[in-house]
Amino acid sequence: MSALNICIKPDRCIVLQDAAAYDPEGRVTQFMDKGQIVRQNGLFVAATGLTVTAVAFAQFAERFVGIDHLASCGEAIIDEWYDQYVTILFSSELKDHLGVLVAFVGWSEEHDRPMCVVYTAGIEGRAFAVDVGTLTHPQLEGAFRSEWMAGSSVYLNIDTFDAVRDGRRLMELQRAQPARHRPDRSGQFLIGGHVKLTEVFRDRIEQRVLHEWTEDVVGERIRPAPRLDPVSHPNVAALTANRAERRRIEKLQRRGAA
Repeated sequence: MSALNICIKPDRCIVLQDAAAYDPEGRVTQFMDKGQIVRQNGLFVAATGLTVTAVAFAQFAERFVGIDHLASCGEAIIDEWYDQYVTILFSSELKDHLGVLVAFVGWSEEHDRPMCVVYTAGIEGRAFAVDVGTLTHPQLEGAFRSEWMAGSSVYLNIDTFDAVRDGRRLMELQRAQPARHRPDRSGQFLIGGHVKLTEVFRDRIEQRVLHEWTEDVVGERIRPAPRLDPVSHPNVAALTANRAERRRIEKLQRRGAA
């Protein structure tokens, strides 16, 4: 359950990702870049799923002139390419069970603005979505969503969202939210390493690390802090989960996984 957040603004596309890879028990195996710049056509490829997903889909993206070409022609060939990719690395039997979410971002010459194309493949099927405006993965749930909404006028609104001011805060809340997307991952904390910001402009792609979770260690489970750091977040209140929810979260943090 990597974090992948996207917000399209008129002059740029904001992408926020973490860096942790982990084993079936939720222990960190490495810290890695989950996005790849394709310099020959100005695309940025961000991915969740397997550790090689971003690199592999960046190779797929190299065959296109730019984001407009990918948006118009990519859907016709991406499923077949993905089947071959999974079969070569794993087996054909796993092609609908691994689960990937990939975002291709670039500057649209046709529309004179940033554009995002998202491809998903997994147990629930496959989808190729063009011109995605915002994407928040994983979605905040329960008290975590309430806390984000309490401090934000509109959830990931392109006019008010600031990558530096809001980006780490959003990912801190995602990090503190235990996984629920798969039964074998239930209760694990799977977002870690760092908060990496990528901004795609008309003429360049800029990247920087907004924050490093230095407490995350290879070989150990991620144990997020129970609340946000008020010094680093002077305009952010602590998590407002109810008492039962706080006890459940604290118990999971002590155990590392459910």
